[in-house]
Amino acid sequence: MKHISLLLLLIAGHIAIAQTHLAPDINTNEIPVKPSGISEDDPEYGLWMYNMMCFAADMKASSTLSSSGKNTYSVDMMADDNPNTAWVEGKDDYGIGETISLKGVNSEMWIYNGYQKSESSFYSNSRVKAFIVYFDDKKVGHISLEDTPGGQHYDMSSWFDTHGYPDNITLEVSEVYKGKKWKDTAITEIFFVGG
Repeated sequence: MKHISLLLLLIAGHIAIAQTHLAPDINTNEIPVKPSGISEDDPEYGLWMYNMMCFAADMKASSTLSSSGKNTYSVDMMADDNPNTAWVEGKDDYGIGETISLKGVNSEMWIYNGYQKSESSFYSNSRVKAFIVYFDDKKVGHISLEDTPGGQHYDMSSWFDTHGYPDNITLEVSEVYKGKKWKDTAITEIFFVGG
């Protein structure tokens, strides 16, 4: 009986950890598919959502802004499940032509555009307006992003059906929303849903 109680305590702890591991500004209500009968208030929903999130196995960027004090802007910041961090491109201009390469992906992509640490950070820095999308170095289309905080969902399944399952997806910055204070273009998170 003692072992069963300990096991139940461990399971409850993992569910609580899964719920608190989600970034507080990420609106899980926007996820289009969830198990029927499970509400967002149910502890199982947090565990389900955490298990559905899948960061790319490997992320690379063509440039990165140098660290400033305690702030780092590496490509890893797009896969840390933290709205207080972001990847920021490192060119002197708005980053047109800069790329993000992603391996280990699927067709359901979420992008948290800009630097979403705060409303001020979001609008002070530049945000991506459009990406050119490449599957294994072959151009397959464009993605347009809205100039709003929060997550934006992109279902690329039709591209997967047409062009096959890519080993690598590259996103090339083709347009930006200019920041009020800085030219630096930022992305807070990119992740995939499903397995």
